[in-house]
Order: sequence, then structure tokens, then C-alpha cells
Amino acid sequence: MPKDSPFRRLLNKAKLSPHIPSAPQPSPHIPKLRANFEGREAIYIEKGALLVRVTEIERLSSSTWAGARMLEIPSPGLGVGIFDRRQRKSAKPAQWTIGTSYLSSFTDDQWSMGYGGWSLYFNPEIVRGALELAAQLPETLDTFERYNQIVRFVQREHYRIPEDGMKVVPDS
Repeated sequence: MPKDSPFRRLLNKAKLSPHIPSAPQPSPHIPKLRANFEGREAIYIEKGALLVRVTEIERLSSSTWAGARMLEIPSPGLGVGIFDRRQRKSAKPAQWTIGTSYLSSFTDDQWSMGYGGWSLYFNPEIVRGALELAAQLPETLDTFERYNQIVRFVQREHYRIPEDGMKVVPDS
């Protein structure tokens, strides 16, 4: 019997869903997600901005969602918006899990929740540019204005590089 991943053990321990099967169901897109993003750095955007490493991408049910683990990589000027390091209780880098639904989609360089939640941008030019911008923004600038400037940069650069996306959970 295959050993459960640490991510699955965490979900089972938290009893988030009694319906998560012990072995993920095959999906044509999970291997592509892993190939594109497993172990890679990305700019994570969700009411805040961070540099993260994406790990443990796996299918968590037969028809509704996938998940992944986010590991913050501390970076000068990032940790803005709701992730503002100056307002955190712990100095440790953040770690959390994300989940997707049937609306989540991805391209070769971007993965998003699909309905206004998180987005991950992996394009090395976007990551490098966001890090450079974040490091140059004045520390005195409001944390949400810093976030807004980073989001504007990331979105402008992302839409400059058009790609065809595909849903994580294909339509039936």
C-alpha cells in the first residue's frame, strides 16, 4: 500500500474532508502541473505578495481539486499586503497549502485559483522583475500600496506573454 504524503497526512489529521481517497485518482493534468511547477519559485499573489517555492502537488479527489504546499522564500521588499512581515507574530517563513477547484487553470508559467483567489507566476522574467521592484520600493510606502504596485507589474508582464491555459480539472 502506498505511503501517504505529508500533505495528505496533514489533511487527514485536520479532518478537512472525510471523502479524500487514500490514493489520488489519475488526472491527465496533474503530471503536467508537477512537471511545470514542482520545486519551482513563483510570485504568489493573494491580497499580498510573496516569493514561494511550490512543492507536493497532488490530486486530492477524483473530480474536484488538487493541492500544493507553499514555502515562503524571504525576499527584500516582499511579504507585503496581508503577508506583511512587520505585522507577523513569527519571524519564520510562512508555509501553507493551497487547493483548487474545477475553475482553476494553468499555463506553462502561471497557475491560478480561477475565481479571484490566489495566483502563482513562474516566468523567470516576472519573478526577477517583481523581486527587483519590491527591493526598490520605499519601506515607508504603505504595505498595500507596495502590494498594488507589485500586482500591477506582474499582471502587466504576464499579459504581455500570452499563452493558452488549461483547466486543472477538465470539463466532463
